[in-house]
Amino acid sequence: MSADSNGGGNVSVPLRILLNSIQCVRDRVRDGESNESDGAFNLSNFWDTLNQAVKAVSQEATKLSLAFSKPPLPSQQDTEKLADSILKSVLTLSTVYYWLPKSVSGISLRRQVRDATVDVLEGVAQLVEVILSSPLQSLTQEQLTSTGGVWSACDQFAQLPQDNKAAVLVVLSDQIGVVKDAIEEVEQALSNAHDPFSDVLDDDQDGEEPRENQDTYWSEKDRSVIAPCQGLMKASAACIRKLLAAVKANGNFSTPENVAQLDDLADISKEISPGFWYRCLFKHHLVHVQQDEPLFVVPVSDTDVHPVRMLSPQTSEVKQSDKPLQNHDICKKQGHESARRRQRPL
Repeated sequence: MSADSNGGGNVSVPLRILLNSIQCVRDRVRDGESNESDGAFNLSNFWDTLNQAVKAVSQEATKLSLAFSKPPLPSQQDTEKLADSILKSVLTLSTVYYWLPKSVSGISLRRQVRDATVDVLEGVAQLVEVILSSPLQSLTQEQLTSTGGVWSACDQFAQLPQDNKAAVLVVLSDQIGVVKDAIEEVEQALSNAHDPFSDVLDDDQDGEEPRENQDTYWSEKDRSVIAPCQGLMKASAACIRKLLAAVKANGNFSTPENVAQLDDLADISKEISPGFWYRCLFKHHLVHVQQDEPLFVVPVSDTDVHPVRMLSPQTSEVKQSDKPLQNHDICKKQGHESARRRQRPL
């Protein structure tokens, strides 16, 4: 017998109301905007309050799981109290999240806090769904897994960056890992004797004719394209590493302008997509850009005003530029407007 099929106390009604409420809160957190601060915002107090709210959600989820871990079922009145208590903790968590203003804290930080908050809410919703559908003769493995999922989602708050500089460093580190994985995949494909794209169906090639000569997987034309692509990918990884080192040494988040510049740098790094280079391999051509147009611009010194290196799309070489650029100039070079002059979605 499950909570959903129990007819005596009809305990499924408050649980289903709770589930719908949690899902609504989750959707609002995922898609909503924060309240802009009309006064001094204390980031340290925010983290203290947020961690307390997360701890409360974890405790309430544990109580709910234990209450439905073995018969007898809680009464409808007790179930309503449990549901009210866990909903209160969920609403408190979402409210505290909304305290974080993106103009002051930064978009990169707020995105990571948002994602962590959504993970907690999704975990609690999944736990309620499992309780509604699982038999109650014993504590099922699915319920144990769901409860552990809530705990894990709550624990990740301790690993979150505490300011926008740290959040941007996380983004840059992730992008380095993505590009590194792409480089390794191409190198592995080159070293394999079998077709490196054998897992890609001919139907997925956007209406192109199926590849012929399956016995010859790497033509001379293929290899002439692969080498420059590898060079661009490796240069991209080097550029992001330089950018990460510069942000780590001199990143500043003391003013909204500094925070916006850090966010712009994080957004620029995300534009390096390994999938783009794979498309180049399939289409047998390189990037169509102007001869003198830089593909990427990064700082190469640890000063606020610094020379930059420009990656040549034709030769994959990193060229030195004598013109000093500041962080916001780098953003403009990539076609980005300053974040403080436009609305930026999360």
